[in-house]
Amino acid sequence: MRAPGVAPFCAVSALAVVTALSLVLFHSVLERLLSTRADEELEMRVRAEIAQRLKKKGVSCDDTWDISVPILFRPGVGDDVADHVDKQSIRRFMESQTSRKVATVYVFGFASADGPIHVNQRLACQRARTIKKEILDDKWPVEVEVHGLGEDHLTNGVASSRSARIAACVPTD
Repeated sequence: MRAPGVAPFCAVSALAVVTALSLVLFHSVLERLLSTRADEELEMRVRAEIAQRLKKKGVSCDDTWDISVPILFRPGVGDDVADHVDKQSIRRFMESQTSRKVATVYVFGFASADGPIHVNQRLACQRARTIKKEILDDKWPVEVEVHGLGEDHLTNGVASSRSARIAACVPTD
């Protein structure tokens, strides 16, 4: 014989567990959606910043341009690509349709805000020159222009700020 109220208690407990799990799942999905949207907005800002810097240098594009994923470096290191995946990212970017149509690619080096400004500027320039060397060593038929942005950039997160990005812009006719 069951004690009175045990069945309703079990039903309420099961409902509470299902509700709690549903809320956790909903929160996780919502957080992921918001995070993805924030990442996309930040990426758009970084692209706009690079486009603006290129425009200030007199480079005009017909909106047919591309930018690489961040090519990461170890902290405090300007000439050591973090891992083999990054070299593959350089190669993959240089093989893209946009990169094949241009005479010049632009490499932007970044640094985190850790450390003195002058050191970060030097690291950013070293990172950009390292990517330039990789491009030239692989015999890509392009000119490579480097820009060290130091810690003055919109790149998000410490790891991404210790990086370089390649931009290729199809010039307007």
